[in-house]
Amino acid sequence: MKRILALILVIGLMVGTLAGCKKDTPADNGSQTSGSNSTGTQVSSNTTRPDSHVTLKMYLEGSNVTDDSKVLEKVNEYLDEKLNVTLQPIWGTWGDFD
Repeated sequence: MKRILALILVIGLMVGTLAGCKKDTPADNGSQTSGSNSTGTQVSSNTTRPDSHVTLKMYLEGSNVTDDSKVLEKVNEYLDEKLNVTLQPIWGTWGDFD
């Protein structure tokens, strides 16, 4: 009985895995520069800088015991130049995350 149940379980997992491996688009050699995704919207492989500036907030536990402002300033310079994004760390204690 256990062997039959194990066999049914294995077959079910294999069918589920194969169903998730459905490929919607044909394989290409990387020369495609634009196309459309599954929702039909146009997709381009050329990444461009977004028009609006984005601030990403990072919630960190513990306390900011080191002075990392110079490092964060350099990171934000790089991210602003490349992606138009800045990071804003928010430090909190364990009680803040409850």
